[in-house]
Amino acid sequence: MAYSNRAIQTREILGSTFRFTKTLSLPFFGTGVVDLPPGSEKKAKNSRKMHMTFIVHSGRVTVMVNESTFSIGKGGMWFVPRGNYYSIANEGNKLARIFFAQACEITRDPPQEESEAATGE
Repeated sequence: MAYSNRAIQTREILGSTFRFTKTLSLPFFGTGVVDLPPGSEKKAKNSRKMHMTFIVHSGRVTVMVNESTFSIGKGGMWFVPRGNYYSIANEGNKLARIFFAQACEITRDPPQEESEAATGE
């Protein structure tokens, strides 16, 4: 339900220069934190089925979403629509910490009674 700042412990990602942790992981929604040390980058990745929202907690980063590139700092927010490539780089001289949330649409099977009524069984 809640995390203190000290409780959020990011971990190294093999072959990457940034650190990461998930704080919530559900089939349709997730949250987490990315720490980018100075000079590090989260390389281009496709958001696939997820719509993503990022908020800069500290530092400043350069962001690429699809064909747009911009710089954004503490308190700033950006979005990555489904199916778009994005990357995040810390070109500054201090740690950048970013909170993210991601969500996707899910489909549910109709309840058995509705399914039987539709097919006449």
